[in-house]
Amino acid sequence: AGSGSVLVGDGTKFVGGTVSSSGLATPNKTVSKSASWENPATVDSYRITVVDPATAITLTRVGCSVPDGTSITINLRIVTESARYSGRAAALTSNLTCGTSGASSTTFSASAVAAHNPVMLEVTAVSGSPTWGNVDVEYTVN
Repeated sequence: AGSGSVLVGDGTKFVGGTVSSSGLATPNKTVSKSASWENPATVDSYRITVVDPATAITLTRVGCSVPDGTSITINLRIVTESARYSGRAAALTSNLTCGTSGASSTTFSASAVAAHNPVMLEVTAVSGSPTWGNVDVEYTVN
């Protein structure tokens, strides 16, 4: 678990201290990242980094939508810094089809992400010429 320096005291006298991530409340350990991009296309695969964690994380939820058009179909790929633009197994158990009403999944075939292993967006299909794609990823800091 990570730790950092903090100031503790009574409001008039402060001393240095530390707090570890295990000492934080659960909501403080949950993080959400979003990505939006114009004119989604399958060529956008591996071009959008959803998250590049400084410490190990666990993916917990993916949500997505389009404002118009029909849909985009996505997955996430956990890659390495040296092979950022291809390969590795899909993070979601199955591709997620994102329409104008939105969609989400909490089912992962690979949810553990090591520090400095980017999570890239993969666009596997586009239907109906949406003007924007929106993806939200939630994860917990290990």
